[in-house]
Amino acid sequence: MLINANVKAEILTNEAITYICKTFCELNVTQDKTDDDIVYSVQDKKKQKNDTTDYALLNIIAPVGGIDFKVSKTIVGAVVGRIYGAVRYPIGDVLKYGWATKIMNSPDCITCITFTPSNGNELADALSSSIKRSLGDAEVTKDARLRMQNIKSAEAAEELIGSIDQKDDSIGYMSIIAMPFTDDEDKLEDVCRRTVNDFKENRITLKALGNLQKEAFKSISLFYPSQTITDNMLNRITPLYTLAGGMPMTINSLRDDKGKYFAETKRQNIVAIDRWYRGGDRTNSNIVVLGKPGTGKSTCVKHIIQTDYMSGCLILIIDPETEYRDLTYKLGGVWIDAGGGKHKINPLQVRPAANDDEKEENKLYSDDDCSSDLALHLKTLEIFFKLYLPSLTDMQKALLKKALIDLYSKFNIFWDTDVSKLKNTDFPIFSDLYGLIISKAEQEPQYKDLAFLLEDISFGSDSFLWNGHTNISLDSDFICFDTNRLNNSSNDIKRTQYFNLLTLCWEIMSKDRSRAAALFCDEAYFIADPNVPECLMFARNISKRCRKYEGSLTIITHSVVDFLADEIKLYGQALLDVPTYKILFGTDGKNLKETAELFSLTQAEQDVLQSGVKAEAICFIGSQRMHLHFKIPDYKLELMGKGGGR
Repeated sequence: MLINANVKAEILTNEAITYICKTFCELNVTQDKTDDDIVYSVQDKKKQKNDTTDYALLNIIAPVGGIDFKVSKTIVGAVVGRIYGAVRYPIGDVLKYGWATKIMNSPDCITCITFTPSNGNELADALSSSIKRSLGDAEVTKDARLRMQNIKSAEAAEELIGSIDQKDDSIGYMSIIAMPFTDDEDKLEDVCRRTVNDFKENRITLKALGNLQKEAFKSISLFYPSQTITDNMLNRITPLYTLAGGMPMTINSLRDDKGKYFAETKRQNIVAIDRWYRGGDRTNSNIVVLGKPGTGKSTCVKHIIQTDYMSGCLILIIDPETEYRDLTYKLGGVWIDAGGGKHKINPLQVRPAANDDEKEENKLYSDDDCSSDLALHLKTLEIFFKLYLPSLTDMQKALLKKALIDLYSKFNIFWDTDVSKLKNTDFPIFSDLYGLIISKAEQEPQYKDLAFLLEDISFGSDSFLWNGHTNISLDSDFICFDTNRLNNSSNDIKRTQYFNLLTLCWEIMSKDRSRAAALFCDEAYFIADPNVPECLMFARNISKRCRKYEGSLTIITHSVVDFLADEIKLYGQALLDVPTYKILFGTDGKNLKETAELFSLTQAEQDVLQSGVKAEAICFIGSQRMHLHFKIPDYKLELMGKGGGR
């Protein structure tokens, strides 16, 4: 690359590297001075001839703005930070396994852990003195809490002496120095507070090294040895296994054995996951993607869709905004206009429904309803009509159910009929239902109002959407159901068709348990209707059951608030909690508050969401939480097309 740019490069010798490091450590040089100014400001003219310092190189490599040290503040160019030292640890060095992983992988803090092996006899003598001092303090103090702490410290020191004498464990001096930093000085206190809290999680207390910022900076720098003055203050006698068990060299990343590229951490470590892997706390392949418009949700979802499709997964998309049409065509999929065009999906066509688990509380279907596909589908139609005609009375619902049973009987579809052997044209359509109800109205007048309510879906404007046999081809590995044509329709119509598509997608997903199938529900707030909680219950059932069919449900929405209304919170919260993978993009206001409460976000995680930086998200992968950047390869971006998500 350098040769192509006509740049000549040579390998530096060890002497040259040492020279550069020494030069960089001249901390008072800035790029604001000319070469001549530097010479005369640093050296007296009389010594100029004996000066071998290359000030031109020094001027090039020094940070713009220089390096400056103030009380409890270190400034390196445009970056400002504060350097802390660890002054208190858990009594007995009881640090949990992996304690150092998080603090060593913080994106806005440099942490240096130094371990110096030492002579066992010397350490034993130091520990003996510590025991005497702790026991003495315990005898004279009147504070019961301090007395117990001193006694425990003495006991911990005795255990360390036993490790030296009996187990021959490696023991030495450990010190920890941390420098939280930011390029916005106004945010320094917040960054420092987060760092202090991160250490507190491991019961490690940090103290700002006020007037020792320069010495501490040298200690954490690669080009200086540790400084005696900071070592004397911070060194703590510690077993080597305490440091090793902290896993300080572990990268805060994730790479599954069969993982595909997913995103990058803030330190540009690759995260590669196999979302169809089941093990540990990753019990399903479901995803929830949240965030306000413009933060990168659609781009992220299209990236996941392409990864799944390349892995041989069946892709199903419910798309209310025509965001996935270009992607569908470019990947050779089938795009279906499900908003009232020539394509029809007959709601009266009996198809299997998402049944409840045996131990499920608040079941959508009672045990009596689950005797056959027809019985289950009648329950599904109850939800369909509650969404489409929310004004139906209980009497009208009962009459409608009776009419449906009679209608299916006329078409030779009974409780024990195997509907999988029937063709699309073997099922009734709404004009058939309307005709039956009209004939019933001649004998029973109470059917007249019901016939009037069903006239529009049978022969009016809604008939173009639902009155007809299913005439779409499902012979594809990539199917997108587009409902954008319904944008000017009422919410009742949108929700009803969304539910109709959801039931069809479940039928497709549950046909073959051996093949992975992924359903992506964009603008999923359409199913969160407080007046019809059964719709959300149906989606919850799919979310819980699809793992048994090697399936996955992805919920994409702007806000969690829609799912947490009192009437539907029981089911909406479950729908958001069940997914193993949670991707939270930028948000604010009430939604941020609800999101933070629902997912128990830390203040640092809330700050990431509130910043609203595009393509950055807090991701949950099982119990692991990560701050990720979705850097999408160019070849994937080219396939996404123009329909949003760019």
